[in-house]
Amino acid sequence: MSVESFSLECKQWRHGIGDEYFRGQISIDCDTNQICGAIEFQIHAENLSSPAKKVLPIRISIKRVSTRDYAQALIKDLFNSS
Repeated sequence: MSVESFSLECKQWRHGIGDEYFRGQISIDCDTNQICGAIEFQIHAENLSSPAKKVLPIRISIKRVSTRDYAQALIKDLFNSS
């Protein structure tokens, strides 16, 4: 299912606990050669007077390659490095 935004919730705020990593997937139009935009993160908590926000600009260049040629090159590199 495609969405423009999503949220993750904790039952209790995680003070002093290490980093937590989240995964997502970005889908693109097949005819696109480059994507420019930003990913925005917000943290809301009862004890924050205003949400913590971070915006990360992104630029993704698309390079189309043959899956077969790429797989063969990986296998060749694997055997040459042994």
